[in-house]
Amino acid sequence: MAAASSLGCYVGRSRTEVPMCFKWDLTPLFVSDDDWREAVDKLLPMVAPMQEYKGKVCLSAENIAAVVRIHDDIDRALSRVRTYANLRADGDKSDSAAQGMADTIRSLESQIDADCSWIVPEMLEPIKVPSSETSAGNAEYAITHWLNHELLVPYRRYIELILRDAPHTLSAKEEALLAGMGDLLDNPRVISNLLRNADMKFPNLVISDANGIKTTVPLSNGNYISLLQSGDRNTRREAYTTLYTVYGSLAHTFSACLNAKVKASVFRARLRNYPSALEASLHADNVKPSVYHALIDAVHRSLPDLYSYFSLRCKSLKLEKLNMYDMHVSIVPDFSMKVPYDQACSWVRESLQILGPNYSELINKAISERWIDVYENRGKRAGGYSTGCYDAHPYILMNYNNDLDSATTLAHELGHAMHKAFSSRNQPHLYYSYRIFVAEVASTVNQMLLHEHLMTTATDIRLKAYLLNKKCDEFRTTLFRQTMFAEFEKIIHEKIESGVPLTDELLCTEYASLNTLYHGDNVIQDSLISFEWERVLHFFLNFYVYKYATSLCAAEKIVFNLLAHKPGFLDKYLNFLSSGCSKDPLDLLADMDLDLSSVDIIEDSISSFKKAVLGLSAALESLP
Repeated sequence: MAAASSLGCYVGRSRTEVPMCFKWDLTPLFVSDDDWREAVDKLLPMVAPMQEYKGKVCLSAENIAAVVRIHDDIDRALSRVRTYANLRADGDKSDSAAQGMADTIRSLESQIDADCSWIVPEMLEPIKVPSSETSAGNAEYAITHWLNHELLVPYRRYIELILRDAPHTLSAKEEALLAGMGDLLDNPRVISNLLRNADMKFPNLVISDANGIKTTVPLSNGNYISLLQSGDRNTRREAYTTLYTVYGSLAHTFSACLNAKVKASVFRARLRNYPSALEASLHADNVKPSVYHALIDAVHRSLPDLYSYFSLRCKSLKLEKLNMYDMHVSIVPDFSMKVPYDQACSWVRESLQILGPNYSELINKAISERWIDVYENRGKRAGGYSTGCYDAHPYILMNYNNDLDSATTLAHELGHAMHKAFSSRNQPHLYYSYRIFVAEVASTVNQMLLHEHLMTTATDIRLKAYLLNKKCDEFRTTLFRQTMFAEFEKIIHEKIESGVPLTDELLCTEYASLNTLYHGDNVIQDSLISFEWERVLHFFLNFYVYKYATSLCAAEKIVFNLLAHKPGFLDKYLNFLSSGCSKDPLDLLADMDLDLSSVDIIEDSISSFKKAVLGLSAALESLP
C-alpha cells in the first residue's frame, strides 16, 4: 500500500495525486461514465409500462402486484445511478462534470417521482364494498379490498405503510406537483454543500512545534478537528479563529440557505397535514414527539454532570477556564498518539471479531477491495459517511487524519456499511433500506467495540487514560452535543412555523445561547462560536441529529450484552442488522429487549458518562 503524506491526508492536493489504493473503486456500479449514461437513458422508459395501470390499479391483486414490482424495479435502478453520481461528485466538489451528473440525477428523480405520484393516491381512493366480497371486511380504501390476497403477501408491509400514511397523502394532482418540486426544495442543501466544500477557501496556518520550528499547514474543513487536537494552544486558537472568521464572513449566505431549507420542511409538513415539521419527520419512523422531548429534558437535567467534566478538563490543562478551541485536545499530559491507516484497519478487524466470521469476512473485503475513499483531497466533501445501493457493495467516504478519532470514524462507517451489506443479503430490495433511527445504532456499536478492545489490550497507563478521555469526549459530542443540535433544530423550525424568518443574527443568537447553556461557567463564550451552526450539514437533513444521541444509548446496551456473551444475543443482533426496514425501528430494537421509548435508557447512558468521568479522574491522579 502506498504511503500517505506526513499529514495523513492530501489536503490541498488534487484528487489525481491520491494513489488509487486510497480511492474507492466504482466499477462494481458502472465501468465508466459512458456506462452510467446508458443506464440513465434507460430509466424513463421503465416508467411507461406502469402508466398502463393508471385508473386500474385496484381492479385486481394482479394489477397491484405488477405496479409495486415495476415501481420497485425503477427505484432499484435509480438508486444505482444515483449512488455512482453522488460518489463521483463527492470525491471533488470542484469537478463540474461530476456535479453535473449529480444534478442530472436530482432532476431525473424529481421527474420520475412526479410520473409515479398517482400510484398511492389511487390506492387510497375511498371505496366501500360488501364484506362478502372482500377479504378484509368493509374497505375504507380501494387497496384494503385486496390486503389479504395471497399475491400481495410479499407486499403486505409496503401496503400497511401506505395505509398508515393515508391521512398525510394528497390527491394525485397535488402529489405530482409536490414530487416535481423535490429538486427545487432540496436546492438549499445542495448550495450549502457546494459553498462549504468547493467554494470556501481558508488561509494557510503557520504553526510551531515544541522546538519552535515553524511549519505552514493548510486549513480545511477536513483537518480542522485534527488541528484542535494539537497540544499547542496557539495552534488551536489560530485554527479556530481562522476557520470561524471565514464562516462568519458567509453568515448571510448560509442563513439564507438554512432559512429556505427549513421553510421547505415546514411547507411539506403543512401540506401533508402534520401539526409540525417535527411530527412530520418522526412519523416515518413511527416515533412519538415525546421521545424527542424526553431526550432534551433528560440531557438538561444532566448538564451539571457535563459541567463537572469541563471542570476536570480545566484542572488537567491548568486553565482557569476553557475556550471552545480547548474541547478536543487530550487532557492526558505528555502523551500523543498517531494512528496510521493500516494500524486502524488492524484494530478494527480485531475489535469486530466478536461479531462472527461472516461479519469479519465482509470487513476484510471492505478494506481490501477499495470500498473506502480514505484521505482528504482538494474539493472532497468533508466528514465521513457510508452509502450504497442494493446491487453493489456499500461505499465509505472518509477524510482520514492519522489519529484515533479517524480510526473511530472508520469503525463507525464500517458499521453502517455492514448494516447495508447484511440487509441487502437478507431482504428483498423493497425492505432492505433501513431507517436512520436504527442506522446509527449499528455504527455506534462498532465504535464502542473498538474502544473496549483498545482498553483491554492497552498496557500503558497513559494510553488507558487517553482512551478514557476519548470515551468521555464521545459522550460529550454524541449524547450532549447532538442533543444541543436537536434542540437548535427544534427552535429554528418553531421560528419558521411562527412566521419568524431565520436571519443570520437570529441564528447566531439562538445558537450562542444554547452553546452557553450546554457549556456552563467553565467555558468562555466568544462571538466566533455563534457561527458554528454553518458547519453542521445535518441541519439541512431535518431532525437527523437526535438519532445519534438515542443510538448511543441503544448501542451501550448492545455492547454490554455482546461482551458479556449473553446467550443468543449475537444472533439477535445479527438478525437486527439483517432486517432492513421489515419492521418499525422501535420494534426492531425491542426484538433485542431495548425500549427506546423509555427515558430509562437515556438516563443509564448518562450514568455511564458519569462513571467514565470518575474513571478518567482516577486515572489522571494515578499518573506518575
